[in-house]
Amino acid sequence: RILNPGYWSKLWSPHWDRSELAADYYDEILFNGATYADLDRGNGPLILASATDLSSGSRFVFDQDMFDPLCSNLDAVRLSRAAAASSAVPVVLSAVTFNNYGGTCAYKVPAELELPSGPDDSPQMFSRAKRDLDERFAFGDGAQHPYIHLVDGGVSDNVAMRSVLDTLEVMEAFKRLGVPTVLDKVQRIVVFAVNSQAEHKTLWDELEKSPGVVSQLMQATSVPIDHYSYESIELLKDNATRWRDLRQLRESAAFADNKDPAIAAILNAPDVDIYVVDVSFSALKDKTESSYLKELPTSFVLPDEAVDRLRSAAGAAILESPEFQQLLKDVGATILSEPPAAISEPNSK
Repeated sequence: RILNPGYWSKLWSPHWDRSELAADYYDEILFNGATYADLDRGNGPLILASATDLSSGSRFVFDQDMFDPLCSNLDAVRLSRAAAASSAVPVVLSAVTFNNYGGTCAYKVPAELELPSGPDDSPQMFSRAKRDLDERFAFGDGAQHPYIHLVDGGVSDNVAMRSVLDTLEVMEAFKRLGVPTVLDKVQRIVVFAVNSQAEHKTLWDELEKSPGVVSQLMQATSVPIDHYSYESIELLKDNATRWRDLRQLRESAAFADNKDPAIAAILNAPDVDIYVVDVSFSALKDKTESSYLKELPTSFVLPDEAVDRLRSAAGAAILESPEFQQLLKDVGATILSEPPAAISEPNSK
């Protein structure tokens, strides 16, 4: 389409670039002009697309809580533009630009967020959540930042674990402070961490000549993202283990008669079981299939066979996951290999 003269007039516009071209294409083949208002289905799932603010490097999530400081209505945003922003790989695609109207409405920080976003007296346990909230509220200064340029969400949070980690941190902090939240009655949190990281082999370490500039640029971008993704998932697993260990200590005979408030505060973690289900190529027991999938290119078009094998691999990774099997055991559930037969209705006159 870039080579098509029919699009050149738009591409010359300072307000329309390659990612806007991609957004229009997504509308044609998938979204049909739908906006976030079309996702508001009452009890349906909450769908969050994530991008990265090019200026600050902070995470930008497409939800109304993020758009409130911008004095904007998320319902009016086309899904295709959110998708284009979340996949706007730097250099390959252009940033997606949004107007920032922050400061032109009567927006105030919600009362439940004032504690973790406070300037001086926030507990150390709020550190990551505080930084995330401070970055969000910084968008509210539309006079100094009238435009927001968004690129691929993978730059700041490739596997979308930051939101989960921040939520868990806030849960633990409020629990220790004795502040009630809507999450107090939650018994289990199940996280499916889907990571389609590829591992394309190179011959660089067998050659004396160093790789070219483009190859170095792509490697310098992908390696930190891949390592950060791994660390995010491992941190989530560590958090799950720590909460479980604290509960075992809290319920043990050794601390049954504890009278020290400091010890009680340390042990007062949320009474929640966290299950982290690893859905990745590396988690597959079939190493031949794992190797095949890791070599698949990052592309908008894949062969039908590759798509079928990807779908099958996702199911296999979930069912083979020890965490998922533990979840089934804890809730007393089983997976049916075949759907149950239809129940016949009795004949009636």
